[in-house]
Amino acid sequence: MGMKFKLSWPGTRLLGLVFLVGFLQAPRANAGPQDAGVKRPAKGSRPPATGDNASSWCPSGGDFSPLTTQPTRGTLDGGNASGPHECGRGRYVQYEHNAGTGPQLHVIGIYQAKKGADNQRSVQVRVTRPGSSVLVLSAYSQTTWNVQVAPGAQVERILVSGFEEQRINAPEGIPVGLQSFKQSQKSLGSTGYDWPTLSSARLVNASESLFRRELTSFRGCYEAVSFEVGEPGTLKPANKVSNRQKPTLPRGCEQFAKESTYCMTLNSDTPTVLGLDSGRMCSGVPIERAARYDSSSLAWRGDYLYACIRERGLARISLLDGSVDIAPLSCEGVASHRNGLLVMLHGDSTGNGFSRALAQFDSFEDAARHESSCSLDHELHASRMAVQRDQGYFAWHATDSISTLALKRGATPEKLKLEGYNGWIMGLDVTEDGHLLILGQGSGTKTQLLTFARATGKQLKTQSIPFDATGLACHKGGRKKSP
Repeated sequence: MGMKFKLSWPGTRLLGLVFLVGFLQAPRANAGPQDAGVKRPAKGSRPPATGDNASSWCPSGGDFSPLTTQPTRGTLDGGNASGPHECGRGRYVQYEHNAGTGPQLHVIGIYQAKKGADNQRSVQVRVTRPGSSVLVLSAYSQTTWNVQVAPGAQVERILVSGFEEQRINAPEGIPVGLQSFKQSQKSLGSTGYDWPTLSSARLVNASESLFRRELTSFRGCYEAVSFEVGEPGTLKPANKVSNRQKPTLPRGCEQFAKESTYCMTLNSDTPTVLGLDSGRMCSGVPIERAARYDSSSLAWRGDYLYACIRERGLARISLLDGSVDIAPLSCEGVASHRNGLLVMLHGDSTGNGFSRALAQFDSFEDAARHESSCSLDHELHASRMAVQRDQGYFAWHATDSISTLALKRGATPEKLKLEGYNGWIMGLDVTEDGHLLILGQGSGTKTQLLTFARATGKQLKTQSIPFDATGLACHKGGRKKSP
């Protein structure tokens, strides 16, 4: 049953920016098994896309990608497996990639070890999986790794990498390498502990390049006590993928298609539809593990919402069952554009500091592989975005104006002053009928949906919203608006 928007905005919102420490990239070592090489595509262009997508609007030279192509790996949030472990803080993740019988590469990543009774931080790693393997153990904080190898398992080599000092106790006869930034000014370049994330992907990439073999498994958690590297067990199937293009309304919310415009936003862990004519709302299926999904830019295509979570990647959220996939791509915002996704990259992805380059991806799978069909290297001072046709709209998290930018090379952003507003921008979109919609803080302490004239910035309308909403993605409905 529908209800009118009303409720209060929290008195203050605290937004923290987390800056990842950049490590020195480890040189390719000659030591290590000389197994079948893992191909590493370099930066470069891809064949132009066809149809109503990049090829019809991408400026000359825009098909060159600022990203380095990534190998195809699983995007299931949290991985596809589980095994014996003990973690303190943070969830445990396990991803099984190559379950073949050949040489194995197992990577374990943590932020820190849990303190024991002796007040020391150590992690126990027991290898029980039959066959020959290489172990890569990675931690940000000072850690002592204690490795045991069960009968039937063979560990050829161990590499320990991290930022702070690392130590290891391992069976005699196993070659051990230690690389920490504070000890030797060397590391594998990342200390990822979640899956999938860009930092974990980079840790795996460096491990594969160093040992010249494909990943077998990845395990991790924020704070660890112990891991067992054993048989993969029963693997979780990949999420079903739909190619529907027309936006799907959650079950029970179909009547909102009759409004002149309807929008999707996030109410904590629940996608929620807003009807702009009726002022009503309708809740969808809650998102799996959604406490971390707080994004002020959304794209709504077919059965999915897309959102950028800086430390995780580009999330694809199913509106049918709440399942989540993550493309390990560091980004600030995302919007639907033509038949794909336009993403505002963060410097973590490009290696260019805080450059907000724009990259067009023709599919989520292309984003996971970092294969863009077009890119525009604009220095955008923004963290929210929306697109209408080939015009972009960008904003900082709190502001009194919006930057508009034609999506073409050499275009100059223009400022659009918002009449009577200077505050939080928790969602942003532009409608086909010429309106600019913003989720922000209205008078008093209420969360409000504010409507402005797209051309002039004149404030036209405000509507109260009964929850702390983030993100906004709107579509034209079937009802004709009164003049």
